[in-house]
Amino acid sequence: MITTCSTCQHQFSWKERSREIWMKSNSLRCQKCHQNYRQSLISRIILLILIPLPFLLRYAIPAIPPYSFFIWMGILVAFAPYLTWFVPIESKEKRIQ
Repeated sequence: MITTCSTCQHQFSWKERSREIWMKSNSLRCQKCHQNYRQSLISRIILLILIPLPFLLRYAIPAIPPYSFFIWMGILVAFAPYLTWFVPIESKEKRIQ
């Protein structure tokens, strides 16, 4: 999990990390050194598993209330920036073509 920039140690806010996770706009960019970051593949898989979890549990355990999905999504939205990893994106000039 990246909470600071790997090059200049700038602290990313919860709002910046959350926007990158849910909007998928590659907006996580360091304000000081302009290094871009993206969500790692492992983090995307973790969220892919965690999002439908209440639906699966609802059918496996009928005693779970139907509104549990909305509670789960609220918790997931609040804590997702702390559960995800971001990796730096190399600039186009550094890539070998």
